[in-house]
Amino acid sequence: MGVRKQVRLKYGRAPVQVPYPADFKGERSNPDNDDNEVHISSVARYLSLDEIALVEAYVQKLPYAQQLVYTGATLVGEDPLLSPDTTHDELDKIESTHGMPSSRTVPGGERDLRSRVLIIRERGFLGNGRQVLAAGK
Repeated sequence: MGVRKQVRLKYGRAPVQVPYPADFKGERSNPDNDDNEVHISSVARYLSLDEIALVEAYVQKLPYAQQLVYTGATLVGEDPLLSPDTTHDELDKIESTHGMPSSRTVPGGERDLRSRVLIIRERGFLGNGRQVLAAGK
């Protein structure tokens, strides 16, 4: 399972190249690419949650104001929350256990399971009880 969040730089200054640490063991958005840097600009692109954490830490150290803007998310690969046995009640339990607002209902009905899983993943839930990013980012 993988979640990619679409991010861009808030302020339209020069693009930023964030070097991967030599001991980086996190997930890369493009594992086939041997780049030693994550490139980010004012044009939105999908990054893994690990890369986002790396970029956020780097951006905070810049000598000028800059921040990431989240513009979307997508699921990549198989997601255990999308197994044929998953129910709305199980997703409700995950949300309530981790202090997330319910994503079950929309005006006029209920969301489908895939939409709910995307929302839960976008909020940073990895499935091991740990939230990588704060809800709402």
